[in-house]
Order: sequence, then C-alpha cells, then structure tokens
Amino acid sequence: MKRPLCWLATAFFLLLFPITWYRDWTSSVPIYSMEEVVLSGTVKEKVLKTGAWSGSWELVLEDVFMEEEKPYRLEGKYLLRISLKNPPLIGQRIRVSASPVCWEQASNPGQFDLGQWYHSQGIMGEFRKGKLLEKTEEYSVLWERLWQFRESSKDLLQKSLGEEKGAVIAAMVLGEKDGLTEETKELYQRNGISHILAISGLHLMLLGMGAFKSIKLLLPKGKAAELLACMLMVFYCIFAGGSISLIRATIMFVMTLLAKSLGRTYDSLSALAAAALLQLLYNPYALENSGFLLSFFAVLGVTCVAPVLQQLFETEGRLWSSLWVSASASITTLPILLTNYGVFCWYGIFLNLIILPPMSLLLAGGILLLPLSFLISAGGSSGFLILFHSLLSQSLKLILWYYEFCCRIFEQLPFQEGYSGSPSVFQIFFYYLFLLLLILSIKYPPSFFKTIPGFWKKTAILFLVLFLTLKIPAGCEITMLDVGQGDGFVIKNSNGNVYMIDGGSSDVSQVGKYRLLPYLKNKGYHKIRGIFLSHLDKDHYNGVLELLEEMKEERLKIETLIITPQAGEGEEKEKLQALLLLAKKNGVKVLQIKEGEILKDKELEFYCLAPPGGVKMEESNASGMVLEVAYGEFQMLFTGDVEGKGEDNLTKLLENRKQTYEILKVAHHGSAGSTSESFLQQIEPGISLISCGKNNTYGHPAESVLNRLTERGSLILDTRKTGAVTIRPTRTGDFSIECFLGRNQD
Repeated sequence: MKRPLCWLATAFFLLLFPITWYRDWTSSVPIYSMEEVVLSGTVKEKVLKTGAWSGSWELVLEDVFMEEEKPYRLEGKYLLRISLKNPPLIGQRIRVSASPVCWEQASNPGQFDLGQWYHSQGIMGEFRKGKLLEKTEEYSVLWERLWQFRESSKDLLQKSLGEEKGAVIAAMVLGEKDGLTEETKELYQRNGISHILAISGLHLMLLGMGAFKSIKLLLPKGKAAELLACMLMVFYCIFAGGSISLIRATIMFVMTLLAKSLGRTYDSLSALAAAALLQLLYNPYALENSGFLLSFFAVLGVTCVAPVLQQLFETEGRLWSSLWVSASASITTLPILLTNYGVFCWYGIFLNLIILPPMSLLLAGGILLLPLSFLISAGGSSGFLILFHSLLSQSLKLILWYYEFCCRIFEQLPFQEGYSGSPSVFQIFFYYLFLLLLILSIKYPPSFFKTIPGFWKKTAILFLVLFLTLKIPAGCEITMLDVGQGDGFVIKNSNGNVYMIDGGSSDVSQVGKYRLLPYLKNKGYHKIRGIFLSHLDKDHYNGVLELLEEMKEERLKIETLIITPQAGEGEEKEKLQALLLLAKKNGVKVLQIKEGEILKDKELEFYCLAPPGGVKMEESNASGMVLEVAYGEFQMLFTGDVEGKGEDNLTKLLENRKQTYEILKVAHHGSAGSTSESFLQQIEPGISLISCGKNNTYGHPAESVLNRLTERGSLILDTRKTGAVTIRPTRTGDFSIECFLGRNQD
C-alpha cells in the first residue's frame, strides 16, 4: 500500500472529527460547587500578564491534585492566576488555595469561545485569586533557565526595536505573542497575513535549512550536519513554546533530513500525516483548535493543490510558483477561515507575494540581533559592534514599516467591502468533495474531461468559492443576541436587508467588538440599513458607538440611525452630540421617529408606538422608543426600557387598538418597575424574551415579573440560559425559534 501513514491519518481524522464536532467541550470540564479549594501542582509554564490581568501571573499546572478529605488527581492541565512579586520556578511543585472559575460558553454565533480554545490545548479548567501556601525547593534548572533566557531575549528585542516593533519580532522569533498590541494584530489579520505574527512552518523551514547549510559547510562529510540540524530545530521548537504549527513544521523538517540521511525519498504527505497523528494521539482535543486545522490544511493545499494549479495554467517561473502556493493555501483553508471569522481578504493572496521575499532577512536579522544585544548589554561597547547593532535594528524596523505600509495601501484598494459569513456544513462538505474531484480529474484526467474547454477547467475553482460563499435570503430572521446586561437585536428581512434595535451592554467590555461584530461577520451582514436606538443609556447604545467608530477599518456600512425626538434631553445631551458627530463623520444619516410613524421595507414594517410627539417625560426609560415589528401577519413588540408613565401610556394605546402580541421583548431586562399586570393583560404574550447579564447587580429579571409572566402561561426565554435566540417568522404568522445554547422550539 502506498503512503500507509496518509491512510491511517485520514481514517483517524474521519473517526475523531465527528466526535469532536458534536461533543460539547463543557461535558469534559469539571464543575466545582466550592468557592475556594486547595490544590497542588507542578508549574509547567508561566506568563506575566498585561492588559486586564496586568501584574498577575498566569501559571499552567500539570499533575494537579485537589485536596479534600482524600486528595484526588485532576486530569489534564489547569490555569492558575496569582499575584506574586516573585513567581514560582518552572518545575517547582506548589500548593495554593484558589477559587475555581467556570468558563462561559460562546452564547452567540461567531463569538470567540474562550473555554473551547483552552480546552483544545489540553487545559481543563481555571483557578483565580490564588494564594501561595507552600512550594518545594526542587525545580527544573534547564526549563527555568530557558524561560529566563526567553524573557531576557524578549526584553532586549523591545529595547532595541521599540516596544511595538520589538513585540512583532519577539512573536516571529520567540513565539511570544503576549506583547503584541491589538492594533497590530487586527491590521495583519484584516489583510490576511496574521500568520507572520507567529513562528509558522515557513519560518522554521527557512531557519532549519539555513542552519543545515551552514553546518554542512563546516561538516561536509558524514551525517553529522543532518543530525545537528535536527537537534537544533527540536531545541528551538521547545525553546519557542512548541505551538501546533511549530511542532508540525519541526516533525516535517526532521523527517526531511532523516530521509536525506538514510537515502530515502521524502514524501511530504506522509510527513504531514505523521505530524498530524503524533499531535492528535498526544492531544485529541487539538481538532477543536482552528490553528491546528489552518496549519495542516494550508500545507495540504501547498502540497496537493499548488502543483495542480501550475499544471492547469501551464505557467513557469518563481513568481507564478509563489502565486499558486499562496492561492492554494487560501483555497484549502477558506472554509476554516470563514467558519471561525466570517471574513476572508482575497487581497491577502497577492499581499503574501510582496511580504514573503524579505521574510528570510527579517527572521535572520531578528535572530542575529539577539546575540548582538546580549553582547552590548554585557559590556561589549566597541564602536563597530554598536554601529552594526544600530544598522541591523534600523533595517528590521524598515522591513516592518514596509509591511505596515503595504497593509495600509491594500486596505485602500476597491472591492474590499463585504463579509462572506460562515458557510453551512452542507457547503463545506461539498466544497472539499468537489475540490478533491477537481484535483483528481486534472492530475489523472478521464477521457471525457480532456474534451472540456480549458476555460471551464480554469474557472471551476472560482465557482467552488462562489458556492461556498453563496448566501440566499431565506425569509425573515429576528435574533436577540446575548450582550450581557443590555439589549441587542438584529433583524434580517427576506430580501437580505439588515436592521438592528439597540446594541449595548453595561457588563460586557467592548460589546461591539466581541459580541455584535462577530455575529454580523458570521452571518455575512456587512451592510446595515438602519439601527433603532430606543434611548441613550449605555446598555443600549455603547456597542453601536463602537460599530460607528470601526466602520472604515471593519469594512462595515451603516446607512441610518433612527432615534426619537426626545433623545438627548437633559443628561443625554452630550451623548447625543457625540453620536451625531460620529454619524456625520462616517456618512450615516440620522432619522427621528415618533408615535404613529411607520418605516416599511416590503413585507417588513416598523411601527413606532412611543414616545408620543410633544410629550416630555423626566425619565429616559419612560420616554424611550417602543416598536411593533410586523412581517406579514406576524407581530412582535419591542419595549426597550419603557416603564412608569411611559408604560401606562403604551397600555392605553394598545387597549384602544385592541392589539395582542405572540412575542414580547420584556422591558428593562425584566425590572420590577415594568411589565405590569395591566400591561400583560392587554397584550397576552405567548413568548417573552428577556435580555440580561448573569449575576447582574440589579437583580434582573425580578421575581415578581417572572411570576406574572408564568401565571399568564408565557414561555420565558432568558439569554442567561438560552444564549442568542433566533425567531424565523413566516408571512402567515407562524414562526420557529432556535436557541443557541438550547434546542429548537416550534
């Protein structure tokens, strides 16, 4: 059998992937009822955190034991966050008291799942507020010295190149990404070149082959050069943190030189299969990690797709070869990128051609800068050494400036707009199936395939990409997002037009960036026709402000903001001025709406029930916007935070209209001051939606409100339990409901 490793790896992948796909990671993570526990473990890794956790240490513990009446061992590795001036040493065994933390699942489509990300690395839980009780004297001298050397190297790079650019080189050379700024990461990610901010397979192959050729010059005879180069790269992999892509590249590099040393033919597919098998046998949860899939599928594309493209287009030369390598990696990783991020920058294929030529110089320069910096810091102050160090530092800064400049230029090119959205499982399956059939038919063409004109063969991959990104408007969708303590609704009409009602939170930091935008990207909504703001409390509009601020960089288009005439009264005046200024700056129209006015978009209607024109109320909640959203015979009531006098006026209006609603967005997150008995008696909601944060300090939703809703037989859907809730109405008034953290309900 040819390539037995490939067949074995494929079978193992096909067996493991469905289990990983359908298994909830929370099922294998322990849940603790105690507020504080005592545990012991061996320190495997440590990082001094910045940002929100500034000043605290993040330790990774292995061989962890929980101390109760009888100590028992916990499976896997665990995180410990602890504030210490002098952290424990690598390999030291410590005993601590700490509070266990339950990671929250992603509760919206497209939202980053922190628990799954940790779980994919074999980390099974987290403890915070650690207090060190005792520690052993013994530690791993080798690993601790390596950690210290790595930290010193990072500090020297930042001292030589500046904090921002030094952090980029540290990420590329040392695998240290903690110092990277959000602006840098987002710039590279938007342009499809974020892979250079890590030690990728390309980096290691460049370093490895450079090291091998250098050693070969010194040791031209025998197998010593191959053996030393392998040992050097294995050591470098360990030193640089051993990320998924780095381990994969190290295994493939070692197999390359071993094949050369043994006089055997190197087969890249077999080497890739061996790397996948070894990693999955060690950590089967790695399949949950997008980095694992991107790394292996990119190499699969370069190995299998690039030669086929070159054969199909009959091109020669280094430039064409580089183009097909870049394109093939993009083709095979496209479904993974869209599933995880909802966005793909096709300009990145060409941008990679521009940034790759200086890459070897950047890597070699970064590595060379380290010993020079150590010599100078140790007292080596010769004029030549300092001059060479300065020239090298400036050269590296110039290359990094060139990268940033290229990114900025490419961002100005036309046709950048648009989120592709996350494809369905059906689309992904047939994309890879047809891609495989296309590759096989080009490489081993059947007789009928030879008669097909070349033009159709060459455009077949384009049709595949179009199929993967195809979005057919399929009726109306109304989604209540889980934004924590706040409100955020997204409505898609059957014609594809998208609207929002509120978007803010008082307990989720940067709710626009981490909840609203990921959802919009996941669904492929790059254009929002209108955003209704019920009022200007931060838990209803601060996420919208973020969207307005990031419109240009995030390639998002917002056409209109719809507010009430009373928005900006009293304390809200400054908020309104800031909002209007930001809207004007980004070319967003501002429209006022009051009671009795209707906005129509074919079958979808927004009917404003409050506030009444010319009537002023002291409380912003009482004067907030109330909307009736109708789609055919389906009707739903959005009450914002209306309460007090505002709810009394609304109740009288609905009584005169004799209007009931099957679905109610409960006002003010279920506050006791709203959703009165008389109001519920008038509208008789069959389903009540409540948007509020877990363990919020306001006590929302109030027990009295829940009791009133339950007594009326209304089904309560609470974002704390259901996550995002999507309603799919039909024109006849029927609808279905899907809860992101629960099962579908009809």
